[in-house]
Amino acid sequence: MELEAVYRDLLGIGLAQHDAALLADCIAKSKSCSWINNDNIGKENVRGLVNYIKNNNIPIELAIRHLETRDKFLWEVKAIEKK
Repeated sequence: MELEAVYRDLLGIGLAQHDAALLADCIAKSKSCSWINNDNIGKENVRGLVNYIKNNNIPIELAIRHLETRDKFLWEVKAIEKK
């Protein structure tokens, strides 16, 4: 998938620019990555993101955890090798 196209799609889902840029890079390069930031992500955005990953057969596992004590979000993306 092309980096710029994925980035635009992720922004359209409602992701913050920082999250969209990092996630687009992970998707386009099929690599695992993780980051922490304080940009809020709503349930609708998560649903849209899950649907996007599923509908486009993107081989990644995604976990987003709210770190309540720090009011930050931990993103973990794991690239899945195609067999």
